[in-house]
Amino acid sequence: MKTISLKKVSAVAVASLGFGLLSVVPANAAISNSVTTLGSASVSAAVGTATDVDFSVTSTAAANLDVITYSLAVTTKPADSSLAVTTAASATAPTSAQARLQFGSGASVTGWTLAASTNAVTDTAATGLSQLSTSKRGTVSFMADKPGVYTLTLTSTASAGSTASGATPDTDVLTVYAGYSAGGTTNTNKAFPTQGSNTTTGWAATAGGQATVRITNMAAAATYFVTTDTGAIVSGTGSSAGSRTGTVTNTNGTNLAGGFNFTTSSATVSDYMDVKVTDTGSPATTTVSVKTFDATTGASTTFVTATVTWGVAATPSAQYSLLTLNTGTGTTATGAADDTLVTSGSSSVSSGAAERFRIQVVVRDQYNVAYTGATLAAKLSGTAGSLGISGTANSGGSVAGSSISATMTNSSVGSISVFSNGVAGAATITITATTPAGVAVTLGTKTVTFVGSASKVTVTQNLFVAKAGTQLGLSPATTKAAAATNVATTPALTAVVADSAGVEVTSVPTVKITSSDEAVIVPGTCVALSVDSDPVTAGAQASPGTFECPVSGAVGAASGKSATITFSVYSSTTGLYSIVATPITFTIGGAIAKSVIATDKATYTAGEAMTLLATSTDSAGNKAYDGQTPYTSISANRTFGGSLPAITKEIVNGSFSTTSSKGVSSLFAPATTGSFTISGLYTDAATGTAYSVTGAVADGNAALLTQIDALNAKIVALNALIAKIMKKLGVK
Repeated sequence: MKTISLKKVSAVAVASLGFGLLSVVPANAAISNSVTTLGSASVSAAVGTATDVDFSVTSTAAANLDVITYSLAVTTKPADSSLAVTTAASATAPTSAQARLQFGSGASVTGWTLAASTNAVTDTAATGLSQLSTSKRGTVSFMADKPGVYTLTLTSTASAGSTASGATPDTDVLTVYAGYSAGGTTNTNKAFPTQGSNTTTGWAATAGGQATVRITNMAAAATYFVTTDTGAIVSGTGSSAGSRTGTVTNTNGTNLAGGFNFTTSSATVSDYMDVKVTDTGSPATTTVSVKTFDATTGASTTFVTATVTWGVAATPSAQYSLLTLNTGTGTTATGAADDTLVTSGSSSVSSGAAERFRIQVVVRDQYNVAYTGATLAAKLSGTAGSLGISGTANSGGSVAGSSISATMTNSSVGSISVFSNGVAGAATITITATTPAGVAVTLGTKTVTFVGSASKVTVTQNLFVAKAGTQLGLSPATTKAAAATNVATTPALTAVVADSAGVEVTSVPTVKITSSDEAVIVPGTCVALSVDSDPVTAGAQASPGTFECPVSGAVGAASGKSATITFSVYSSTTGLYSIVATPITFTIGGAIAKSVIATDKATYTAGEAMTLLATSTDSAGNKAYDGQTPYTSISANRTFGGSLPAITKEIVNGSFSTTSSKGVSSLFAPATTGSFTISGLYTDAATGTAYSVTGAVADGNAALLTQIDALNAKIVALNALIAKIMKKLGVK
């Protein structure tokens, strides 16, 4: 950890010759030191991937207008790397061979302002500041373009006000190890593969081919001997041959069969020796060994060993490749190849073939490395839909048929367009990638459904009894914001419009509802759920074929009156509302005048599911309207399993039950024997009327004892009968 010291003259003496006076002007307090610390002194990074290392700062005696300037430099890098520092930014990630300072993630500290300044970042203090205390001020961000070792230097320079400091800047060095470290767990970051079928997650090469490993991070001055256990060395190439990495010398004095040696001189950690090998003799592996020898004892020390595996040609992999099914012309490309998402699009071709889906493809090999040069192909099952393809871009292609292919020239990215062709039904697209050698790999399949025009409709009635002059339930909207929890959030009816195969349509049809008697039930306007933000189905597509509809009790409608509501869909074929659902019936009800509270049984076994039913009627004896609460109060003299109904529970169709319409119970009998009482007040026009329900939990053992007693009585009678028979037969 280093410290930047900065001193500033505390007073300025000025002689005013014209008046013969001496003026003394006080200066602002000056920043006395600043310490910059990297989050890590070294980091491993993948070539071609952005890597970030944060840095923090501590200041002492900083004052208004003091400035700390952070700058970045590439100190050393592999000779074939183009890594260079680029303009600092708030939050712009670097691209290949770029390094930059980013300050957008810096912590907010009172009185300090971060800003970009060419290739640096300035940190300016203001009145009322708080001293920096190990405060995050930014990030060193870089993307290595070649395997090997890099060093980056972060420099912090302090200045007091607008006066530059003459103090020594504070520096921190970041060492970057880029690429796959092939030296194992002992001699790490000394050998990085640069050539082979896999150089990013291991080191492998094709049988009969070549492979290269980069030996680096060497001592400034030493002699290294390179050998292989199998195969053959093809060459050794130093990053600065003849100078820092010396000259390659055949160890046997004749050829590379005995390996080679080289002597470093003032080498940096970034200097390297690239060792190229081949698999002569068809070995399974070849190990490159690099050793040094003690000048006095002759003892050897292994600097690093790295092993390449032969005969493993890279091929496309379904495990690592990406296939993402997008609606429309989407370009997202993050989905796994085995994703089986099924989605729907219109089959209509009223204005020509339309691209309903786009499948983005990223081909990767068995080492999870981008694979280029394959032939991308797609085949469509069935007669619904048609395809287009691009082997080099995410832009899809024009209609080309149901079985198509494209060459992925120098590319691992492709895309497949899926068009409607006027035929409804499901379609499965099988996607393959074939190597130049003719090895075909199925990457995966995607299934889509092309939906036809409206053909049928199904209606679900959710509410049943309306109040005169009042809308029943929810006022529908295009967005289903939340799941229904009570009558106020429940639509009176829900309708689903589907094609002939029963698949919900993908565009909003024209619909209406009509009443058999608008003097009783008044129909409202149905709304399609064209936007779906329901938390329960977050991420789902909109449901333009699903409608929610309101109805209202007519003003002055009498209790007990009823009318039917019919949901109809306009057909472009007939020009009529000819797609009609089965009518449903709504009635008119009044306020609760009486509620009958009852259980479904008089006697239960311990813990048995039970039903407590509140049936509510109005003053005319008809079902009370939906949404009223039947209970003013409720309690019991025993502890029940589950829970007694809350007083907020509402009646629908004249009643509320503790057992759901699907048969799920929320109330269970007490766990011990004996009688129980449930009591309270039910809602009425006054302050509530008392109710009481009694029942019992039977003793299961008592019932068993009764059965045993009955059996014993039968045994006694049977014994008496046997004795009587034996007496008649004279049997003693």
